[in-house]
Amino acid sequence: MFSTITSGILSRLAWQKRSHSSATLSSLQEVIAMVEFTPDGHILTANALFLERMGYTLAEIIGQHHSLFCTPDMVQSPQYREFWQRLNRGEGFSDKFLRVAKHSRPIWLEANYVPVQDRHGRVIKIVKLASDITARIMDAQEQSAMTTAIERSMAVIAFNLKGEVLMANDNFFNTMGYRADEIIGRHHSLFCPPGMRTSEAYRRFWHKLNQGEYISGQFERVNKQGNTVWLRATYNPVFNSAGELYKVVKFATDVTAQVEKN
Repeated sequence: MFSTITSGILSRLAWQKRSHSSATLSSLQEVIAMVEFTPDGHILTANALFLERMGYTLAEIIGQHHSLFCTPDMVQSPQYREFWQRLNRGEGFSDKFLRVAKHSRPIWLEANYVPVQDRHGRVIKIVKLASDITARIMDAQEQSAMTTAIERSMAVIAFNLKGEVLMANDNFFNTMGYRADEIIGRHHSLFCPPGMRTSEAYRRFWHKLNQGEYISGQFERVNKQGNTVWLRATYNPVFNSAGELYKVVKFATDVTAQVEKN
């Protein structure tokens, strides 16, 4: 079921196609994030607003699969396969979706997936129209729902400003092989290769976080068994109501399989 807003957008897009009015499409492109997929989910094109919200350039995503924006657990789920099967049958979707922007940044999108059919009724592409509602989701009334969704899909761990572990979720424990009592109060360096722990780069890493700087990227880490784990992660300095920095929260996705495959 499509929202009234989406119905209006699609009507305007249809009118634009008939009238060849570039101004109409241009105005929509400024307020609605748009991306197009092949029927099997590969990216055909995206507008500037979508790229801005997701943190990618067009060259980085053309030809990539929609799963680039999803958590590994979601991609492997039966629900995800059914999602694309239904789109290929011409069924549209309208809902709030937790997606993953570049560097594993969580983003909430209110989106409509619209199958586009040719005159024979065959689906030839999928158009997604989306709005970034992350700020709204993060409001107090919806904070709990967002936290739960992130907890289910990403590894989360929090540190004090000294780098000592305050808490972590089950996904983090499963990824790194530890129990809570084995890491609470331990330093972040526990998860780093030995050569990194005393390096100048590692010292600068924590200095930046203590200055309130956000850090993202792909990081080599070590699990309890001493095996290398690659994490695509963001380290997010958190401030209290007085504007004082008091902890760092890390959101991470295990990308070891992808790194080793390449």
